[in-house]
Amino acid sequence: MMTLASYLATADDIPAVISSSYSAPESILTQKYSERTCNDFMKAGARGVTILFSSGDQGVSGTTEVASRAFHSGGGFSDIFNTPEYQKADVEAYLRNHVPASYDGKFDKTGRAYPDIALMAERIPCIGPTPSRNNSYPTQPDVVLGTSASSPIVAGLLSQMNDYRATLKLPMLGFINPRLYNDPKVHAALNDITSGRNRGCGTNGFSAEKGWDPVTGLGSLNFAKLRAALST
Repeated sequence: MMTLASYLATADDIPAVISSSYSAPESILTQKYSERTCNDFMKAGARGVTILFSSGDQGVSGTTEVASRAFHSGGGFSDIFNTPEYQKADVEAYLRNHVPASYDGKFDKTGRAYPDIALMAERIPCIGPTPSRNNSYPTQPDVVLGTSASSPIVAGLLSQMNDYRATLKLPMLGFINPRLYNDPKVHAALNDITSGRNRGCGTNGFSAEKGWDPVTGLGSLNFAKLRAALST
């Protein structure tokens, strides 16, 4: 991951949108590695690159449940990075109104909260290496699920928005997070999701609620409305 981050920060010819469906728990990485990688991704964002990551599929802990076929959304809070200013108001409102006292000490309330947004993640046609086919390359589509499928779909939608912005002589979207949270028109172009939860760690996890939540973020994208909102 650091190699990719360094490339995006320094290469001459780079893509405008990147999606990654690889993930690992923070606990297996050093803080120095995580911060260095994050800093290089931040440089790429400043260069106009939009970088997207899937948010996990196995509840608040990211742990695979070997005794169950349950398949959950990821979501939660970082133990390394602090809550950025652009999402503080939304995150603090959720913590204040929807997290029980019994969760105290189970996660870092001051950590970077995720996900930011959501999109469909079930019954997604896919051609390529998948676990169900032992990393073969099938000639017929598989049907996959999880945020690993959601993230590249979002990347495709944002790429189309970049194409449209180019016709208006506007720059690439780049680091889009502050606009998602703080631009009223952009915020209004998201479909708020208010039902569901991401169970894990022997708890009920977090619940989807009105506004931002650590299950579905700010909600799913309404492409037409979002393209219009991002046309300035």
